[in-house]
Formats: sequence, C-alpha cells, structure tokens
Amino acid sequence: MNTYGCGLWVQSAPLGTGTRTLAVRGSSGTSTTVVDYTLVVTAR
Repeated sequence: MNTYGCGLWVQSAPLGTGTRTLAVRGSSGTSTTVVDYTLVVTAR
C-alpha cells in the first residue's frame, strides 16, 4: 500500500492488528528524509 503525505500530515487506511512498518521517504531540493517506524497494532 502506498500512502502520500504533505508537510506534517498523512492519511492512511486503517491498519490491521500485528507489527507494521511505516516507511517515510521524501526529498525537496538537496534535502532528503528517510525514516522507518515499527508500529505494533493491537485490538481494544
């Protein structure tokens, strides 16, 4: 699934339970951002 964001905002479909990786990649001019988050999604 690809999700696109602009600035500080992002919208994604709901995640199912389990361990997920959120990968953020971006660039503007000579600046580049590469961030990986590991999310653990649990049911309530």
